[in-house]
Amino acid sequence: MEVITKPLDKKDLDEDVPYFANVVSTTENLAVFIWENLQKHLPVKALYKIKLYDTDESSVVYRGESPAPSAFMAGGSALLNEGLS
Repeated sequence: MEVITKPLDKKDLDEDVPYFANVVSTTENLAVFIWENLQKHLPVKALYKIKLYDTDESSVVYRGESPAPSAFMAGGSALLNEGLS
């Protein structure tokens, strides 16, 4: 989906993607970014979860739960680790 690939493809997240100017570019926060951008273009409740693989054996699952992305800003703690599998 272009809404995801266009802002991210061949980009340095920290340098080229405004969302990550004050948000640490972790896999968890990338899942939040993808969720927020997809959700804008889908019917309400059409999106159930995002599963993003960091490696073959490590992934994060995000289901739109709180806390808001501001909780994952630089210096904050990444609380989405419960989704790691």
